[in-house]
Amino acid sequence: MELFCSFYHLLGVILILLFSFFIKIRDMSKKQVCIKENPEEIRLDDCLACSGCLSNDEMSKFNIDKTVLEDILTQTNFIFTEFSKNDLFLTCKKIHKNLEEITFRDFEKALITLIKSTFNTLLFLDSSNFEKSKNNINSDCPAVVLYVERLYPHLTKYLNNKKTQIQQAVEYIRKKTKKEFL
Repeated sequence: MELFCSFYHLLGVILILLFSFFIKIRDMSKKQVCIKENPEEIRLDDCLACSGCLSNDEMSKFNIDKTVLEDILTQTNFIFTEFSKNDLFLTCKKIHKNLEEITFRDFEKALITLIKSTFNTLLFLDSSNFEKSKNNINSDCPAVVLYVERLYPHLTKYLNNKKTQIQQAVEYIRKKTKKEFL
């Protein structure tokens, strides 16, 4: 019974965090100034390929189109990288000290349950549990690939050449929307 209550408490915490995140984005109405010295120069530290590297605290530095939030309850595609899920997991544990005994896998199950029950979820794509070989360098971050290629070219043969979760999800969404509009 105690585990059951903890599970629903965790669901509530996740829901509160998700909605507070969406409210924080919605309330960003001031025009933000570019934080780069030279806005026209593209560098490796500008990477926003997955947004998993951004913490919630950093979100206030970026302009976000608030109109996206208006359609959030109709049809929305969520892409959570392992880094994003881990950041959310650590944030939950930091805010609510009584959740310290919950494992990441339990948190992940609760997050999926929350998203399925809150939003009109049709499908979940999850590739986080695919087997990975010992001598394989895996990362969702393109900066890791660039780092290995430039500084350790002898290790490029160990780079994973399979699609990341984000690439798989985007490919699925493109195929699905193409079929719907044909």
